[in-house]
Amino acid sequence: MKRSLIFILCHLLISHIYAQNPTQQADSLVDKIMPEKKFGLSVLLVEGDEVRYELTKGYADVESQTKVNDETIFRVGSITKQFTAVAVLTLVRQGKLSLEDPLIKFIPDFPKGDKVKIKHLLNHTSGIKNFTDDPDFLKQVSKRISTAEMVKHIQQLGYDFEPGEEYKYNNSAYYLLSYLIEEVSGDSYAHYLNEKLFKPAEMHRTGLYDNSEMYTNEAKGYSFEDEKFQDAINWDMTQAMGAGAIYSTAQDLVKWNKHLYGGKIIPHNLMDKALAPTKLNDGSDKEYGFGIAVSEYRGQQQYGHSGGLHGFLSYLAYFPELDAHIVVLSNCFPARYVVPANLAHELIDLFYSNQLEENTEIDVDKSNYPAYSGRYKLINGALMTITHEGDHLYTQLPGQQKFEIFPKGKDEFFLKAVQAELKFNWRGTEVASVNLKQNGMNMELTRFEERKGIELEQGAFSRFEGEYLMKGATVKVWSEADKYLFQVIGQPVFEILPRTANHFFMTDMDVEIMFDEGDPAPGATLYQAGMEFELERKSIK
Repeated sequence: MKRSLIFILCHLLISHIYAQNPTQQADSLVDKIMPEKKFGLSVLLVEGDEVRYELTKGYADVESQTKVNDETIFRVGSITKQFTAVAVLTLVRQGKLSLEDPLIKFIPDFPKGDKVKIKHLLNHTSGIKNFTDDPDFLKQVSKRISTAEMVKHIQQLGYDFEPGEEYKYNNSAYYLLSYLIEEVSGDSYAHYLNEKLFKPAEMHRTGLYDNSEMYTNEAKGYSFEDEKFQDAINWDMTQAMGAGAIYSTAQDLVKWNKHLYGGKIIPHNLMDKALAPTKLNDGSDKEYGFGIAVSEYRGQQQYGHSGGLHGFLSYLAYFPELDAHIVVLSNCFPARYVVPANLAHELIDLFYSNQLEENTEIDVDKSNYPAYSGRYKLINGALMTITHEGDHLYTQLPGQQKFEIFPKGKDEFFLKAVQAELKFNWRGTEVASVNLKQNGMNMELTRFEERKGIELEQGAFSRFEGEYLMKGATVKVWSEADKYLFQVIGQPVFEILPRTANHFFMTDMDVEIMFDEGDPAPGATLYQAGMEFELERKSIK
């Protein structure tokens, strides 16, 4: 459920921890990435019935100085999706619906509802536009909304592609699934999950978050923006429902994992369907099942999911061959240091180093290196740059240092500095995309065509220079050494080039900026990943 002014999505974290046992190393790691206790963290790593590592740190409520403990509840965002998916599968088991049922069976007037099947909603292949991509979404996210109102809104969004043709992460689909659970079961979504999932899994500190309720020992959401910690936007969770409205604790989520993968919630034949990779109409596979990401991490099978909304980040995973469950919950997003998926995998590295695969560099024909070179776009618009220098190949993300990548197979490379891998994909005689594997995630980055700017008349840029406000964050625009520069304070500096006299683009991001007319320009609009952000001049240079 993430939707924020974050330019860099992939954090390549490097840890230097010396001769300590795994627990001491883990403590040192957390101390390093969380130097301030201005938010809270809950971490739990369990192998079988043994707790390998457990930590609570920081504050659930900074103002009252209430510390996080093992009973503190956090909103878990998109981890909710696996609960929604499993709830749907309980209805399949009862014979009340089928994965092949068309959406029109339950919402008769839904556009193309005859083509969208329940399985398409579960595995993000429906093509229905994602309601959280709506530029106006953040304007209403703190307002209560009825399920009927949201379903009507989703019906009007249209489609990005035909059902089954592509994979695109989709909150609209999971909101619709929570509506279908209510329609088919005759029960509320919250009560159905409590009776069919939470109670059987003995999850006593888990439920559907209700903003009108007062919860004991609840983590308050914070964000780190504009170089300071502050209260985060408080979502009304009716805006999320089956896509991200659950709260829980680390202990409860491990209980869930054990019951789910132990066959105590749904039978193994249905669980197998939930964990099967998504197959598109063209026969290709995607590493996602039903509400659960299905992937490998350093040779180990992994089932998991991350979650995020303003004020909260989370990660939950199960490694069946290790029989290891790991949970990381944080009450800060946008975050300064802690990214739960990164931390979870660094802990797996520490505690299971001898059971994880190591990449080995091999000799390859380097004649393809020029073909790999170029820029590739991440989902948030960040551009990963691949360059070759002689017999060496490098990768770099905006605002980060350049890392050399080393061959491990045909078109496959790895980084020695961090646990990450790249695989280049050919289309005919050209490289069309690259898959980035890190922290159990596998993201396909498409090749991005280079753009060229025009020359401005001398002094023409001065009317854009100054400081602006964008969603409470300060943005600085200035020129220096014949370059035009743009920065959200606290984030990297980006060069911008003119497409027209007042229309600019970033060189390292797929981001466009349109400045308003006037001298000085009173504002601007920033376009990123299908979203629009208004900038209002703060001061005149």
